[in-house]
Amino acid sequence: MTGIPACRSGRRSWQIVRRLVLALVVLSIAPVRAEAFDIWRSADGDSGVELTPSLKLFFFGVAGMLEGPDGYEEVWPVPDVGGGTLGRLRLRLVLDVTSRIRSVVHYEHRPRVLSSGRLLSSVSAALQGDEEMPFRLHPMVWEIASAPVEASSLDDVLGPASSTFVWEHEIDRLLWTFSLPGGIDITVGRQAIGWGLGRLWTPLDVFAPMTPTDLDREERRGIDAVRLSLSMSQSSMMEVVLVGGREETEDGEYEVTWDASALAWLLRVNVWDIDWMLMAGRVGPDRVIGAAVDGQVRGVGLRGEVAMTMDEERDRWVQATVGCELGTSFNLTAVVEYHYNGFGTLDTDDYVSRATRMASRMAAGRLSNLGQHYLGATLAWMPGSWGGISLVYIQNLHDGSLLLGPSLEYAISDEVRLSVVALVPIGADPVWTTDPETGVPELVAHSELGMAAQMYVISIRASI
Repeated sequence: MTGIPACRSGRRSWQIVRRLVLALVVLSIAPVRAEAFDIWRSADGDSGVELTPSLKLFFFGVAGMLEGPDGYEEVWPVPDVGGGTLGRLRLRLVLDVTSRIRSVVHYEHRPRVLSSGRLLSSVSAALQGDEEMPFRLHPMVWEIASAPVEASSLDDVLGPASSTFVWEHEIDRLLWTFSLPGGIDITVGRQAIGWGLGRLWTPLDVFAPMTPTDLDREERRGIDAVRLSLSMSQSSMMEVVLVGGREETEDGEYEVTWDASALAWLLRVNVWDIDWMLMAGRVGPDRVIGAAVDGQVRGVGLRGEVAMTMDEERDRWVQATVGCELGTSFNLTAVVEYHYNGFGTLDTDDYVSRATRMASRMAAGRLSNLGQHYLGATLAWMPGSWGGISLVYIQNLHDGSLLLGPSLEYAISDEVRLSVVALVPIGADPVWTTDPETGVPELVAHSELGMAAQMYVISIRASI
């Protein structure tokens, strides 16, 4: 099992971790306030500097991870259970130069402690921040400290193991917004852009989408872009976005290329009290076109969105989501969605090879499932300011596997909230077989969500 060697540097690393976690816990339960700090504000209010800090702590445990094949235990450094801690201290700085010029910077510290270097892949889909973001000209992520990593015989298969202790800091927003006469806004720099309407699946979110299992949805991660927003009327607008991206060359360097970048536009109009959206563009090597509609019928919110992708080989893939949302007088909100994933397969035996084939899309977050037909639902009851309970339900309609996500949120104070969340997959487990010709073990999936591990998370969120 990969871990921190029992050496002097390893002991120092763990001392740093213990002190850091203790400091974060103390901060999270200390008296705090939710308002932003006005560092300076002009007399007319048009200019000023504002700072908003926040702290998040995630304590998580993972169980039921994939075990190695018989006879390969010594070279399969993936434990069945594990856990860890992830901290996020984010500073949001807003600089109003004038009433028409604004700059925003989000600077984040992100320490992480894992029980195993092979644990990260099991939690990265639920806790954003550790995966490498596409559409960035430079990562702007720097490492402060980490524990050494031992090489493994499975590095060529699973990729190199992560460090069990990493402390990083990152600039996740760095942008300037210029508001011009005529309803024109130009935003340059690292920014968050979200175009989808769905609650679980968002086909129109082509830049930095969130997955149905994301536990931290308060901040969408930033991408490097130039965005032109034009308000044509009170009920219609158009956006054009140019996004920069880079790719690795054969000599291991990175360079900005058109195939790693994106150019797309979105038109939104409101007719008959219904929002209509049309989108098209080039995202990486793909051509994408999509549409969406969002409205209400007798108090029930109805929405749908569809996107068609054509890759370099001119293969066409369709993703679509339709759903409804209903709120009641009992502070109960229910959302139901059906999702069609044209990138997926109806053959359970093809899940593993499909995951390999679609690895780049899954790494970029543009694909989160391997099957084709899904049903998802969320049920949330928020009876008061103290918090509430909710449930997320996701099912693969072909193989029957499903994922349940019950959660409980409690407000310790107006500024500090405690959440307990579980992600519990239910489905047939995968099995190992042996290739009769080569004798090499092969993984055979019998359900998609049955391959996932159980995850339990306690989070503390504080506005400082």
